[in-house]
Amino acid sequence: ELYFTDADSATRVTIIETAKTAIDGADSSAIISEIVAKAKADVDEIPSKGKLVEEKEAELDGYKAEEGYYREAEATQRAEIIEAAKADMSAATSAAAIEEIVSGAKAAIDALKTDAQYTVEEEEIASNKAAALAVVNSAKASIDLSLYSQTDATTINVLYTQTKQKIENATTKEEMGAAAESFVAKLATLAPKADDKSSGCGSVAGIGGVFALLGV
Repeated sequence: ELYFTDADSATRVTIIETAKTAIDGADSSAIISEIVAKAKADVDEIPSKGKLVEEKEAELDGYKAEEGYYREAEATQRAEIIEAAKADMSAATSAAAIEEIVSGAKAAIDALKTDAQYTVEEEEIASNKAAALAVVNSAKASIDLSLYSQTDATTINVLYTQTKQKIENATTKEEMGAAAESFVAKLATLAPKADDKSSGCGSVAGIGGVFALLGV
């Protein structure tokens, strides 16, 4: 058995030796059983590093260990955190140090992004992308390319393709909104051949304007 201090180890030896001496003088099996039981109870009272480490290792192994709780990258990080904590506990010299190591490991695990958190973020991003693309598609559909010069029509198609790609690549609502707003604003600067802007697309005020149109 591993103990935190030499004094704890010495105490264990003393308990055992005292019990042996008492057993030598016992005159019945009942008394011997009592001596052994008391000695075991006294030994169990000694702070045992081995038992505490074993208990805390099991505690960490089961901490947020549900299948699918983390995605692969975070699950790997969790395992690495636990292994590092186990190594630190083996080198610890007090119960307080072990408790601190466990608390630190749990805090590090708590900081890992869960599958549920990823899912919420992904759903939000998908919703924002759909909103921005809807505004861009609506703006594009509101004009008749046949009314524009070939150069301007080509420009509009290129801008449309580039804007959709920017929105697809964007990771924030602000980036998506800015891309959609920029497209709408550029359309407004291109006049039909007959200088008839009735089929053109008006500008949207503010980056959040494109989402406001759809109530997002």
